[in-house]
Amino acid sequence: RGVRRVIYQFSPFSWSRYHWEIFRSPSRFFAIVTTCCVCLGMELNAFFILMALDVPKECDFNMYRLWMVWALATPCLSEYYEFVTKKRVNRLGQNTWLVLALLVSEALVSLKFMPDHMRAARPPPGVWIPWTMFLAMFTLWVILFTMRKQDVGRPKVAHKILFWEVHLGSPADMLFTC
Repeated sequence: RGVRRVIYQFSPFSWSRYHWEIFRSPSRFFAIVTTCCVCLGMELNAFFILMALDVPKECDFNMYRLWMVWALATPCLSEYYEFVTKKRVNRLGQNTWLVLALLVSEALVSLKFMPDHMRAARPPPGVWIPWTMFLAMFTLWVILFTMRKQDVGRPKVAHKILFWEVHLGSPADMLFTC
């Protein structure tokens, strides 16, 4: 009984549920894609900082840096969630700005101190061709998704695809039904 009380003493007063609803609107979709890009940028910075500053793998610098980023990212995501989901919140929180400043400053440090042979290296076609294809398909999907969101108020029409009749709003709806 005493142990449980001690554990509850250090837990939050209440737990919040997050419902991002990524496909609610195109602006929310882009806000969440931005969140994913910032997270991937922070992960990439962890690698590039080690390479640019020539930090040995045995050093605990990166582990401490990742713990610091985790401690900053927890309230940052909460603030960003409030900014994205609540209409009355019209400013980003200070932790969000701090994480963005950390992302940019680490990227600039890694670019400045990156060895020349790494900066001048071009990825092989086996790397950049799939990435280009993915970005092209993702852009097409986003355009179709945005057009679908604009067609929400229009009446549904039956489309004949091969031998089946599909009752959807537009051909783009086939990509988004589960």
